[in-house]
Amino acid sequence: MLLWKTRLARRETTLQANKIIGWVGAAFFEDYLNQLPEAKLLHDPSVTVEPARFRLDQLTGDQIATIVREIVSRPSLRQHFDIKIPRALVDEGALPEEFLFNDNASSVRNLPTDKSISLTASSKEHRDGTLIHITAVSAKELRSNSEAWVEACCQLGEIALTQEDDKTFAKALQAMNEAIDLSLVQIANFCLLIIEANKKHGLPIRQAIGWALPSVGLPRDTEFFSNSKSFAQAVRPWRAAFDKLASNRLPLLKYQKPNGQALDVAEMQQRLDENLPDIEPDIREVLQRFINGSIDDIETIQELAELEWEKDNVHLIFDRPKEKLQGLAATTLQFFADVCDAEDALSDEWRLHLEDLKTREKRSEWNDEDKQFFDLHRHYLEQDKKLYTRWEKAVFGQPIDCKDFLEGLVSATYQLLAGQEDIRGERYLKVSVNKGRKAWLEQINHDVMSYFSLMYQGVYALMGEQIVWSSSLKNTALADILFAYDDFLAPHKQRAGKKFKAVTSTAKAALQIKFEVSLMERDSQANETALKKIQLIWNYTPSHIGMSLADDLGRLLEKGGVACTQVYRRIVSKKGGVQSVSLDDVSTLEATFSVVFRTLCQELHSTDSEDITSWPHSTLTTHSSNCNQASH
Repeated sequence: MLLWKTRLARRETTLQANKIIGWVGAAFFEDYLNQLPEAKLLHDPSVTVEPARFRLDQLTGDQIATIVREIVSRPSLRQHFDIKIPRALVDEGALPEEFLFNDNASSVRNLPTDKSISLTASSKEHRDGTLIHITAVSAKELRSNSEAWVEACCQLGEIALTQEDDKTFAKALQAMNEAIDLSLVQIANFCLLIIEANKKHGLPIRQAIGWALPSVGLPRDTEFFSNSKSFAQAVRPWRAAFDKLASNRLPLLKYQKPNGQALDVAEMQQRLDENLPDIEPDIREVLQRFINGSIDDIETIQELAELEWEKDNVHLIFDRPKEKLQGLAATTLQFFADVCDAEDALSDEWRLHLEDLKTREKRSEWNDEDKQFFDLHRHYLEQDKKLYTRWEKAVFGQPIDCKDFLEGLVSATYQLLAGQEDIRGERYLKVSVNKGRKAWLEQINHDVMSYFSLMYQGVYALMGEQIVWSSSLKNTALADILFAYDDFLAPHKQRAGKKFKAVTSTAKAALQIKFEVSLMERDSQANETALKKIQLIWNYTPSHIGMSLADDLGRLLEKGGVACTQVYRRIVSKKGGVQSVSLDDVSTLEATFSVVFRTLCQELHSTDSEDITSWPHSTLTTHSSNCNQASH
């Protein structure tokens, strides 16, 4: 496959690919030492083991040198190594003399050592029978250690990933290595682009992976892996996606069709000519150079790979023509003409604005007036869910999906701040939710809102004036809804009386809150400017145990103090096996009150209540013959 000459020299980074490879190589040996029976070897120099002999096999001189330097730079590793690298395999001055010798790797086998590891190196040219007695550490072994590559990215690139993103990144690397035959340099360059995507462009890990694809010979497609539900911590979906990319797109940049036939130049030219109005002039030039080029034009191929596959319409010169989706502006005009219930909902001024947008949207040119149009007409657009979703994507870009609101808010803040210019005034976040009073009271799940209020009220108290919580409701602050929902709901319950019915729907809309998070700046004259805006979507999983958190705490407080309660796990799973407990799946627990799975507090009888009132801290215990329990 093509060996990509990525333009790292022109990018703002001081890291080198070999430095990352060196880190991964050192991690390989660190893992080996940690897996020895003497588990405390790295921390207890007095512990000794039988020496192991390793050779860095068929790596480049620079890679050998950087792995050795990384090992030597870690005192906890250095003390366990006896290093003898054949002088002929590395450049002069690449390593200190104490680590070099004039013989080949075979001779190391018989050299005595008092260290835990004897390390040498071998080349492709040096192959004899004695080398089989020295364990080879080749590119294959280093490629397979996905966790080490992730750690190298985070440590050397100084990027902070959540534990979930760490695991997601590792699974993606594993799948990519299984699907595509990559060199160590390609993987290292891929990691460098991940660092750049995250630090410079503020991309979360899934989008960063799509952005970094040119380093492994694939066209850039930032949004390809953006679905957090599909691409999480399971290898299979990642492997299927990379297999698809490798079979369908990898050949294209080698001037081949997926079936191995050569690309038809005339066909590509025809498709380019047919789609000229949808392609930016500077992108046309790159596509034209690619069509006129050949597999030897590495620079041109790399330029094409660094364009966005979908956003820049690169795919149009390769794909068969498809029925084009009507433009957003044209669809919106048609909606107001044929679908919208309200008459005169669209003024002449905004009609002209949409006519102008027809031209601008082809160039992906969006302005503040587009956002203003969406804000003013969103309650009309909600009649067409698909159209409303397209407007949300145009105004906010790719939304951030999260199950933990705090984690999502941190990710949104990071993306809003990434790439921003110097601060010229006071900056703060503005968080708003486009919901009317009826939606808050009659459409969203009440238990979910109680959980959210209880779980995240500390965010409101902690952030203070750094976050402005904005509501479209008159006389009601958004913070009073989000963080004191039961108080907000109480008057409605009182008015409804016996007719009040709690919303228990588990439909997606009832379990979801869409936040609009804006980075605001206030200058010395108190003028406020929205610098950037992003959409944050918080989702609740209905099977999660938190649905009854507020009720459980209420029962405990009602009975007078601290209590210890017990619930029991199901013995047999739905598939007939032994059931394990999961707080993400309440069906793994036995129901309390006969029907409620989510509560961890058993019903307290009057005798229990009397006991509690007589004790400042009491323990409540329910009994069963089943000793497998989950404690609150």
